[in-house]
Amino acid sequence: MQQVSAILPEGLSTGFQPLRLTCAYTSVEGEGFLRVIPPGPEVPRVVSVTDSVCPGAGRTIHSHTVRVSLEEAHRPEDLRAAIDGRPMRPFSFFCSVPDIPRFEIDFRVPARISEEKNMECWLGHRYLGAMEIEVTRDRFWWWRRLQPVEFSQALRRFIWEQQDKLQRRRAAPAISARRATTGNGFPPDSFSGLPGRRNPHEAAYTASRSESPW
Repeated sequence: MQQVSAILPEGLSTGFQPLRLTCAYTSVEGEGFLRVIPPGPEVPRVVSVTDSVCPGAGRTIHSHTVRVSLEEAHRPEDLRAAIDGRPMRPFSFFCSVPDIPRFEIDFRVPARISEEKNMECWLGHRYLGAMEIEVTRDRFWWWRRLQPVEFSQALRRFIWEQQDKLQRRRAAPAISARRATTGNGFPPDSFSGLPGRRNPHEAAYTASRSESPW
């Protein structure tokens, strides 16, 4: 037994609508009717509050930035948050699930705040509730969250970038020397700068142009 879920297209009218189910590469077909009812009113709510850099840390905020997941709201810019009465400044938001919709809004924690605090959220004039978060001042929180595999990959990437820059620097003088030419397009010669001496390439080119009827 298998269960198939599908999203209805936009613009369907309410009432009974015909439904036809076709299975690929087979002749099995199913027909029936489904009843479409209008959706209920949206109820904005805060789904989760996490650290914006390390969501796996939960409500323990290490980076002094908080990420609030807001559902069933089309105006995430109206979301306001405060810690112990001190307002928090939002600096970014994005839509993570368009169908619900769900937005992720990032706030900066005010300075000189640590330990467990009470965080409250409002959407316009609607009060969305309060939750407890723990703000730490650990400056090296990212070091303990870094996995050994991630550290080795970052180190290998850094070494590869340094080697690539070194190779480019070594190849740059050779390329500039090959591209260096005199004013008439001929390669430079050691005796071209001496008085009374002419570059043999330049002399041959001048002679060929003088002999040409064009």
